[in-house]
Amino acid sequence: AAKALTQSRFNTIGVVAPHGEGFFLNEYYSKVLCGVSDFLLDSHYRFKLLMLKCKEEKWDKYRFHSAEGVDGLMITHWRLFFSDKQVFKKLGIPCVIIGDPEKEVHAHFVSADQLTGGRLAGEYLWAKGHREMAAMTGGPYSIDSHLRLAGFQKALREKGVELDTGSIL
Repeated sequence: AAKALTQSRFNTIGVVAPHGEGFFLNEYYSKVLCGVSDFLLDSHYRFKLLMLKCKEEKWDKYRFHSAEGVDGLMITHWRLFFSDKQVFKKLGIPCVIIGDPEKEVHAHFVSADQLTGGRLAGEYLWAKGHREMAAMTGGPYSIDSHLRLAGFQKALREKGVELDTGSIL
């Protein structure tokens, strides 16, 4: 511990997730933690789960490096914890956000190409002979769902098919 303090290196990545009921039962977070754990398994890094409460008071000024002994952060749902796009520049440690890239946010992002995923799904179903289709989407707040639906609809439009609103659930 003393060596780490003098070098200011802890070889630890902090994974920031919301502290709430049923967290460990949530498949999304289980997969995120499993992925981080598996990736770091053969490295000299370890990870620390930082379950933060989502409250009005944000974590913008918290000193994660010194207080938590982490060299970097991987963050799920960053807006739950931080109020300012510039906060990641101020934290002074590398940050990776799981989600769609946003302008003016000084962090690295890990995300999927949702638009292309939706398009590929539409093309696949068309190629398999399906002509009557429906789409199940996420909540109205889900940017990912909107992008997947847009890609799906674009693929079908290119084939001359238009989804009616009753086919979008």
